[in-house]
Amino acid sequence: MIEVCTSCMAHFFLDPVKVGIILVSFTVSIASLLFLIWKKGSFEKKIPLIYLHLFALIFPFLFYMFATGCEFLFRSCSTTRSLLTIIMIVVLTTIIATSIIAPILFFVKYVRKSNRLSRGLLHEMAARKSLLLGIKKPHVYLLNDAEPTAFAFSKFKKSIFISAGLADLLSKKELEAVVIHELAHIRNDSSMVKFSTFMLKALSPFATFMTFHDELNHEERKADALAVKVQGTRRYLKSAKMKIEDFYRKKEEL
Repeated sequence: MIEVCTSCMAHFFLDPVKVGIILVSFTVSIASLLFLIWKKGSFEKKIPLIYLHLFALIFPFLFYMFATGCEFLFRSCSTTRSLLTIIMIVVLTTIIATSIIAPILFFVKYVRKSNRLSRGLLHEMAARKSLLLGIKKPHVYLLNDAEPTAFAFSKFKKSIFISAGLADLLSKKELEAVVIHELAHIRNDSSMVKFSTFMLKALSPFATFMTFHDELNHEERKADALAVKVQGTRRYLKSAKMKIEDFYRKKEEL
């Protein structure tokens, strides 16, 4: 058994075509990561580079495993068949992970700590403002957390989470500004930013220390701009942010 496996490995690395495919894939992975670092512009333009990097990084390992396994089981295996099979596996795995698994895990994590609202101030705000923005009303959840926080979820089930601490801290108009801000994230599908960066850092050892402050700040600025436009003033959004910052500053001082 060991001799056969060693023979498969040797046969694989003595094949210039297969070794060349692996080298090209690693080269594409590094090149796409460098382009990702240097590229300017919106995050939407960088998403293809993220998944190209992950695809080219993972591909050589799966290609080697499939090719050597195929040779071990069947004595011979078409390189073309191996390529097509691994490409399909990687693409399907990426789609399933980013579109289904990661969103569900994220959603379930926070739903367990929340209560879905079917009436009340926050529910009515979300209903009115989503109609104004031309989007389907998302589910609204009150997060059982004393710290002031809010976030939107635009994958799987479109939802807004507002913490009990934030609801207690802000005035009605300030809460309205926050709700519009989160609705803007849903309309802009900002969750894609978070999931893509999560997948990049989770799967690529080269991206461990990468940050996406500019991209995340860009998404926040777009959401802020819409809240200001709808309310006709920056006053309430500004005061809401000041109250939140003051809360965390006092917390750090304790």
